[in-house]
Amino acid sequence: MTKFGKYLGQIALVALVVVAILFAYDRFFRPSPGDPLATTISALKKENKLVVFSAQVVPVVSSTDSRVLGLLQSQQTAIIPGYVEYYLDMSQLDENSIEWDAETQKLSITLPPLMISPPNLSENRAQYYRKGLLITGEAQEALFRGNSAAALAEATEQARKPLLVNMAKKAAKEAIHQNMTVPLRSAGFDNITTTIRFANEG
Repeated sequence: MTKFGKYLGQIALVALVVVAILFAYDRFFRPSPGDPLATTISALKKENKLVVFSAQVVPVVSSTDSRVLGLLQSQQTAIIPGYVEYYLDMSQLDENSIEWDAETQKLSITLPPLMISPPNLSENRAQYYRKGLLITGEAQEALFRGNSAAALAEATEQARKPLLVNMAKKAAKEAIHQNMTVPLRSAGFDNITTTIRFANEG
């Protein structure tokens, strides 16, 4: 055998040894990536409150005040902008909420109820319109209190409108889809089909 042939043989032997070492490391020594789905669920539960959508609300409300045996009548209309958040309580998510079939790559998720935060009203940006011949300081304070209470109730009602709730539910499903499928795809599952629903949906 020529020196060149011996040199090629040595290279081939070294390459074979390297391949064997890499195989052994991958098979026996590489740290296990664990269950990507379980890891994701655990991370989401630690988030606790997952905000999935926010919406602006603009209640327009009026309050009235009557004093001096009804001789002093006043009215104040207020436009008070604010916003509400829609979120999921991820602490309610558990293994019974999720079904995963690795063979068919089908993922089914039942979400906890959609929650709505109390409206956050920006009274410093409110606009007020008053009517009345004489509005005393006490009357004005009463009008502001009446506006605030009415605006909070009106904003809460606006936040529960089906249009906003449905938009929030859609956003929630998209957020959970993204959070759940990304780690699975990273683990090599490339043909995932998902079914995401709320418990009260058919």
